[in-house]
Order: sequence, then C-alpha cells, then structure tokens
Amino acid sequence: KLGAPRVLSWDPEALQLPGLAETLAAAGIQLVPSRLGDPDRRQALAALESIPVGLTAAAAGLARTGSIVLHAHRGQGRLASLLPPIHFALLHVSQLYPDIAAWLAAAGTGQRIAEHSNTVIITGPSRSADIAQTLTLGAHGPRRVHVILVG
Repeated sequence: KLGAPRVLSWDPEALQLPGLAETLAAAGIQLVPSRLGDPDRRQALAALESIPVGLTAAAAGLARTGSIVLHAHRGQGRLASLLPPIHFALLHVSQLYPDIAAWLAAAGTGQRIAEHSNTVIITGPSRSADIAQTLTLGAHGPRRVHVILVG
C-alpha cells in the first residue's frame, strides 16, 4: 500500500524475525542496509534519502507512554529510524513493559544499554514548534511511526 520497493533497514538478523527478508523480497521489496560505509558519506547519504520507509526492531515497548526503545549497534544503524518519513518498528510482545521503571528493573537491562553505542526512547513522530510556534511533524525524524507487535 505504501508503494515502497526499497526499505531502509537494519540487518535482517537484527530484526529478529526469521524469513522476513525473504518474504519481502518475494513481494518485490528490497531491504537496504542503513550503513554509511562509503568513503564519500555525503554521496551515500544522498542515495538513501529517497527511501520512504525505515524498518527497525524495538528492544522494548513502554505501554504507559506508547514508547519504543531502540539500541544502535553494528547492523542496527540510527538512519533507519530517523531518515525516512515513515518508520516501522517490530516489537516482540515479550519485550512489552508497563512503563520505563519496569523495563529498567528487568534483569540485565543496564548491561544491555551499556553494550550499545546509542539508546533512544521514541514516543511517536518527530514534533517541533521551534519556528513561530507552529507545530511541524517530521522536522527531526519520521512523520509517521508504526509499531508492529510480533508473537
């Protein structure tokens, strides 16, 4: 329905949904890695800017605020959740917590956070009212965020 033949994505293994890459490929959708390994980063970034959809996997979901937690790591670049105007995040139901306190209290959460180069908590699309106090969606990230519950 989105008409996106290319999706800016984390590495298939990081999505934690075996067979997803193959299923999407069979439907004519190519997963494009969210890496800027090209020596000319500007050129690589420009090539990714036209991709309308990003796909990641959430490390946790926080029910009270409707937030998701994303960890950046090798194969889990931040670009997939920030650059495209539409962001889809896969969330396993086993990773759903009532609130941030419950997530932080979960066994090993502190260690899991320390293992990653970046951890962000996302609550809906990017919103900004910096200019003339006019609310703008998507100024610093996607305009639309969708969470797909798995399992």
